[in-house]
Amino acid sequence: PMILAEELVLLSLDSDRGRIANGIDKRALLRGAAGAILAEMVLRKRVHAAPGGIALSDSLPDFHPLLSEATRLLARERGAIAESLAIRRVASGISGLLRRLLHSLVARDILHDERQAFFVHRYPVRSMQALREVFARVHAVVAGQGGHPELALAACAEASGVLAVRFTSEERFRVRRQIETRREQAVAGGDTEARLILSLAAAIAPDRDR
Repeated sequence: PMILAEELVLLSLDSDRGRIANGIDKRALLRGAAGAILAEMVLRKRVHAAPGGIALSDSLPDFHPLLSEATRLLARERGAIAESLAIRRVASGISGLLRRLLHSLVARDILHDERQAFFVHRYPVRSMQALREVFARVHAVVAGQGGHPELALAACAEASGVLAVRFTSEERFRVRRQIETRREQAVAGGDTEARLILSLAAAIAPDRDR
């Protein structure tokens, strides 16, 4: 299965042009991918909430090389690190993160890699089924369904501007409402995993650093 960051990048692509859809800021998408990697690590019990932000639960390598690199970056920190700072560390510390996520989707036979001239690459969608499945995961949240992975994907897509471009305004409104509802439920019910996932997604927005 794809990791959340791969799903986010797949959502962001104009499937015909094979490029990031018009209107999606690549810097925001990079932060979104970094946040999605950290959310994935929460889901895999590799990262937990700590006073002042997040901390590694263990520093063992992961099956996915990007998750292993993120683990190494966080292992350099002494103790907890603020969510927004962790996102910056992963976004800047993993060289060519968006390109590597695209190449990972090519390796999974989900995207084509078409070269134009020497340096320009297009990544048209090869597996429309994979694309439909990722859209369906966000639509589950729109409908008030889905578990933590679906919530994490939808929240990261909202925070990085992907939702605003790739979904209708009504769908985006419903996702935002679901995020707030799930946050309230997580606080009331002591769901620390959902709280941390939503806290990481909220920290994706650049204005969180100011």
